[in-house]
Amino acid sequence: MTDRPVESAPSGTKISRRRALAAGASTVVAGLAGNAASTFATQPTKRPKIATLVTKYRKYSHGQNIVDRFLGGYGWESRWHRPEMDVVSLYVDQFPESDLSRERVARYPHLKLYSTITEALT
Repeated sequence: MTDRPVESAPSGTKISRRRALAAGASTVVAGLAGNAASTFATQPTKRPKIATLVTKYRKYSHGQNIVDRFLGGYGWESRWHRPEMDVVSLYVDQFPESDLSRERVARYPHLKLYSTITEALT
């Protein structure tokens, strides 16, 4: 696999997929470490907040499939399950005509669309 830059970043900067995945992985690890510390606290913990980074957010895409389940929940074993975390930021790399990201941001007021990965993660 080559480490070639993605051509369609909305901010005009080019970032390789390998670099984007590395940034996402380090964020997940940092988030897990923070959650481990809060597990031992005696006070009730707040719902964790997560960022989502997707290539495309269109119907039937992996991004739409996964992020929508975090936003609205999903059916599991004859019950509706809502994940115990909130998606608060979204970075989308490509915006095809069938893009759904702006509609989701309008539907979920706590969700914000960012133009860079760095902004979405912080």
